[in-house]
Amino acid sequence: MGFIDLDSIPKLSAQEKAVREKLADVIYKAMVAEFGEENVVFVPKAINPAGGSKINSLSVCVKVADVTDRDGFPVDAVGVIQPMCKPWNTVLAKNRTEPTPAISLYDIQEEVDNL
Repeated sequence: MGFIDLDSIPKLSAQEKAVREKLADVIYKAMVAEFGEENVVFVPKAINPAGGSKINSLSVCVKVADVTDRDGFPVDAVGVIQPMCKPWNTVLAKNRTEPTPAISLYDIQEEVDNL
Protein backbone atom coordinates (compact mmCIF):
# COMPACT_ATOMS: atom_id res chain seq x y z
CA MET A 1 0.00 0.00 0.00
CA GLY A 2 1.07 3.55 -0.57
CA PHE A 3 0.48 4.92 2.92
CA ILE A 4 2.40 8.02 3.97
CA ASP A 5 4.32 8.15 7.27
CA LEU A 6 2.68 11.34 8.52
CA ASP A 7 4.12 10.98 12.01
CA SER A 8 7.56 11.71 10.55
CA ILE A 9 6.34 15.12 9.36
CA PRO A 10 6.28 17.61 12.27
CA LYS A 11 3.78 20.27 11.13
CA LEU A 12 0.09 19.67 10.45
CA SER A 13 0.09 21.88 7.33
CA ALA A 14 3.03 19.89 5.92
CA GLN A 15 1.22 16.64 6.70
CA GLU A 16 -1.88 17.85 4.84
CA LYS A 17 0.26 18.94 1.87
CA ALA A 18 1.91 15.50 1.81
CA VAL A 19 -1.54 13.90 1.60
CA ARG A 20 -2.56 16.19 -1.28
CA GLU A 21 0.75 15.54 -3.08
CA LYS A 22 0.34 11.77 -2.76
CA LEU A 23 -3.23 11.91 -4.05
CA ALA A 24 -2.24 14.20 -6.94
CA ASP A 25 0.53 11.76 -7.94
CA VAL A 26 -1.85 8.78 -7.93
CA ILE A 27 -4.52 10.73 -9.84
CA TYR A 28 -1.96 11.97 -12.39
CA LYS A 29 -0.72 8.43 -13.09
CA ALA A 30 -4.28 7.10 -13.43
CA MET A 31 -5.29 9.90 -15.81
CA VAL A 32 -2.16 9.37 -17.95
CA ALA A 33 -3.01 5.66 -18.16
CA GLU A 34 -6.57 6.51 -19.27
CA PHE A 35 -6.08 9.56 -21.52
CA GLY A 36 -2.37 9.56 -22.47
CA GLU A 37 0.46 11.76 -21.21
CA GLU A 38 -0.16 14.40 -23.89
CA ASN A 39 -3.64 15.02 -22.45
CA VAL A 40 -2.75 15.36 -18.75
CA VAL A 41 -1.04 18.26 -16.93
CA PHE A 42 0.05 18.42 -13.28
CA VAL A 43 -0.22 21.95 -11.84
CA PRO A 44 2.39 22.36 -9.05
CA LYS A 45 1.50 26.01 -8.26
CA ALA A 46 -1.75 27.94 -8.70
CA ILE A 47 -2.20 29.50 -12.15
CA ASN A 48 -4.69 31.59 -14.16
CA PRO A 49 -4.21 30.29 -17.71
CA ALA A 50 -4.95 32.83 -20.44
CA GLY A 51 -6.59 35.09 -17.85
CA GLY A 52 -9.25 32.45 -17.22
CA SER A 53 -10.43 30.95 -13.97
CA LYS A 54 -7.87 30.00 -11.34
CA ILE A 55 -6.53 26.47 -11.13
CA ASN A 56 -5.23 25.65 -7.66
CA SER A 57 -1.87 24.09 -6.88
CA LEU A 58 -1.55 20.30 -6.88
CA SER A 59 -4.38 20.00 -9.40
CA VAL A 60 -4.44 17.57 -12.31
CA CYS A 61 -5.95 18.87 -15.56
CA VAL A 62 -7.21 16.37 -18.13
CA LYS A 63 -8.32 16.87 -21.73
CA VAL A 64 -11.27 14.50 -22.06
CA ALA A 65 -12.64 15.49 -25.48
CA ASP A 66 -12.41 17.80 -28.48
CA VAL A 67 -15.43 20.09 -28.77
CA THR A 68 -16.58 23.03 -30.89
CA ASP A 69 -17.35 26.25 -29.04
CA ARG A 70 -20.40 28.41 -29.83
CA ASP A 71 -18.33 30.44 -32.30
CA GLY A 72 -17.47 27.29 -34.25
CA PHE A 73 -13.85 26.95 -33.12
CA PRO A 74 -12.36 23.65 -31.93
CA VAL A 75 -11.41 23.69 -28.24
CA ASP A 76 -10.43 21.19 -25.55
CA ALA A 77 -12.92 19.93 -22.97
CA VAL A 78 -10.75 19.95 -19.83
CA GLY A 79 -11.59 18.58 -16.40
CA VAL A 80 -9.72 19.64 -13.26
CA ILE A 81 -9.19 17.32 -10.30
CA GLN A 82 -8.03 18.93 -7.07
CA PRO A 83 -7.14 16.65 -4.15
CA MET A 84 -8.42 17.76 -0.75
CA CYS A 85 -7.43 16.62 2.71
CA LYS A 86 -10.12 16.23 5.34
CA PRO A 87 -9.01 17.16 8.87
CA TRP A 88 -8.25 14.29 11.23
CA ASN A 89 -8.30 16.52 14.29
CA THR A 90 -11.47 17.96 15.76
CA VAL A 91 -11.44 21.70 15.09
CA LEU A 92 -13.42 24.70 16.28
CA ALA A 93 -14.13 27.13 13.44
CA LYS A 94 -14.14 30.84 14.25
CA ASN A 95 -17.81 31.28 13.40
CA ARG A 96 -19.11 28.18 15.23
CA THR A 97 -19.84 27.33 18.80
CA GLU A 98 -19.60 23.54 18.33
CA PRO A 99 -16.40 21.87 17.13
CA THR A 100 -16.31 20.13 13.76
CA PRO A 101 -15.43 16.51 14.46
CA ALA A 102 -12.77 14.62 12.56
CA ILE A 103 -14.21 12.06 10.15
CA SER A 104 -13.08 8.60 9.18
CA LEU A 105 -13.46 6.72 5.92
CA TYR A 106 -16.10 4.62 7.71
CA ASP A 107 -18.13 7.79 8.42
CA ILE A 108 -18.01 8.75 4.76
CA GLN A 109 -18.96 5.25 3.58
CA GLU A 110 -21.88 5.18 6.00
CA GLU A 111 -23.21 8.48 4.61
CA VAL A 112 -22.81 7.26 1.02
CA ASP A 113 -24.61 4.01 1.83
CA ASN A 114 -27.54 6.05 3.20
CA LEU A 115 -27.95 8.22 0.09
